[in-house]
Amino acid sequence: WRGGKSAPVYQRLFGEWLKKKGIENPDPSATNRLKNAFLCDYYPPRYRKVAQKLRDFGVKQMLSDQNYDSGVVNSITREPYDYIENHFYVGHPTWIEKSWKFPSRLPAVSVKRRQMQFLLALGITQDIDRPFLVTEWDFVNPMSTAAEGGVLAGSYASLQDWDALCRFSWESRSKVVISGKGHPAWFHLATDPVRRLSEIAAVVLFRRRDVKPGIGRCPVPIRRSHYESEKIDAVYNTAIKGSREPDWPLRRNVLVSRTGFEIVPEDAPLKMPKHIIKKLIMPILSRMLFSLVYCGSSCF
Repeated sequence: WRGGKSAPVYQRLFGEWLKKKGIENPDPSATNRLKNAFLCDYYPPRYRKVAQKLRDFGVKQMLSDQNYDSGVVNSITREPYDYIENHFYVGHPTWIEKSWKFPSRLPAVSVKRRQMQFLLALGITQDIDRPFLVTEWDFVNPMSTAAEGGVLAGSYASLQDWDALCRFSWESRSKVVISGKGHPAWFHLATDPVRRLSEIAAVVLFRRRDVKPGIGRCPVPIRRSHYESEKIDAVYNTAIKGSREPDWPLRRNVLVSRTGFEIVPEDAPLKMPKHIIKKLIMPILSRMLFSLVYCGSSCF
């Protein structure tokens, strides 16, 4: 959609899909929802076709196709995958003049004071019944709070019972790898002693599972036909952004329980069972009290 050689192809296929659905001159306000509905309809069967070709060639490895972004459309299009993956960066640089060139701008605020946004995004990406891998992550140098990354990532990876936590990156400059010397860089650990120590904390916390897995499972139900309903889409958008409605304690339960989307039959209710909500109340209140003491304000 955003340009490049593939954009005209997607626009043509989208137009053909609209005609097939009998939709003419759609309201501009519905364009994004309809594009998501098109992707959810068009992508999964074509991914399955490619995956089957690879199997026919003898490929036995588990397969996936995207490690980017979170939300309902991503969860529906990820349904055919063998495992789910995503990535996050806290403090990703913004380039002031040229991309990937100094000068750059980075935030200097602890992620604890930004409601653990990276964890929320990853939490809603998970599928309750499949392996979940974080195949890129980093708290970027020289962000003043970068050292907290190892402790937080390792702890919450353990809490959420993730299956892999792959940091980007140790070092990609061959001269530095050979000589062991080089200037610090945004994403490289080899020349950053503070983040190297933080990496040790991440490995220990994650591999030893020092933080116990969260209490039970708290899936958020979605239907394959999600984007066919404007009303349902609006409700979920509110939920993902942190609604305080009791049926959608997504921002909070990701800090105490393993959560994620679960695709359900078309006639299934789109509400969390009350016994799950009741089970989460005390842990959520406890975490809020802890965060008020530890963060100085609620991390929720």
